[in-house]
Amino acid sequence: HRDRHSFPTRRSSDLPWACQRLADRSCLDRTGRIPYGLWRPLAVAEQIPDALQRKAEIRAAGLAARQRQPHRQSLSRTIVAGLCQTDEYRSARVVLYYVSVPSEVHTLRLLAEALADGKTVVVPYMEADRIELFRLESLDDLAPGHFNILEPRRELRTSDRAVSPAQVELVIVPGVGFDQCGGRVGHGKGYYDEFLRRVRPETPRI
Repeated sequence: HRDRHSFPTRRSSDLPWACQRLADRSCLDRTGRIPYGLWRPLAVAEQIPDALQRKAEIRAAGLAARQRQPHRQSLSRTIVAGLCQTDEYRSARVVLYYVSVPSEVHTLRLLAEALADGKTVVVPYMEADRIELFRLESLDDLAPGHFNILEPRRELRTSDRAVSPAQVELVIVPGVGFDQCGGRVGHGKGYYDEFLRRVRPETPRI
């Protein structure tokens, strides 16, 4: 597996705590690296004592840091510009984006640019506590939905606008915190953990 900047690899001796647990579970490849595309929640070792409490602490600290961030607009522009320069993004024709809330890396401008560039823009929405996918044609297709996050308007959620997880060629994953191996802490509902199990294993996640 070649190294990818979206999921930096590390020798097992350099891994942070959560990723060392992955190493203990024989998840490294023959070179001693974590393979690209390996996807686990950050607290993969939830069997150990206090892991859930530690995960909750990480989530709370991440949310607080996001709210305190004074340079959200400029940092969002920098992060999105970096994303657009990656090989994974440039080559992907069908991309699943998240629709940002104010404290997250902003994606609305990216959605508009991707539509103008001819990418197939896919956005998530909630249906019976499960993430489903919708092909976006315009930002006007969006309206406040689950948790007041912009989602496709309900009257537009027809079968011809539905997208299968298997069709997605790149997933832009939201989260509260990440480690250097791609481990993720979300908001604690598990929606993306469940959804990502339905995406093809080889599909990049950034």
